Amino acid sequence: MFATTRSTPSLARIALAVLFIGAGTAHAQNASVPMPRPGLWQVKVTEDQVSDSYKECLDEATLKRALELQESMAKAMDCGLKSSKQGAGWVQTSSCKPGPNEPRQQSTRKITGDFNTSYRIEESASQKMADGKVIKATSKSEGKYLGACPADMEAGDRILANGQKINPFKMLQTAPAQ
Repeated sequence: MFATTRSTPSLARIALAVLFIGAGTAHAQNASVPMPRPGLWQVKVTEDQVSDSYKECLDEATLKRALELQESMAKAMDCGLKSSKQGAGWVQTSSCKPGPNEPRQQSTRKITGDFNTSYRIEESASQKMADGKVIKATSKSEGKYLGACPADMEAGDRILANGQKINPFKMLQTAPAQ
């Protein structure tokens, strides 16, 4: 969920895309965002006016593994994370260093929904480069619970808009925690 400084996605951006939108970033903080309900979710992601959607099958082990990966990445990128409950939602802020020679990235997420039937996450991120140029990115994610996962999907499976089925955990050669 971070702005990238190059035309191809950074490893951090790819790994964050693997994680369920926003799952767990606040769990180590004082205002925990609920974990999504296990089952089949329809997810629509819009980043800088480009939209994509997919269906994703989640179970508790997959959500736990996503949280572990996200916490590991936050530690590796020296992220300062803060979360607070605000009204019917949450606000998360982070400041992360994606690489040893890259400037820190700042991001703010506004999260609403019950994570039982739906959620919405709006994020803005920025990074001030050494030459003074500021790179900005925005994203919006919306999830809707569809029910139990179908028999032909296992935990972690995603069905992309084009019908292709992938499993990000398998792509990273990582299995969900048991």
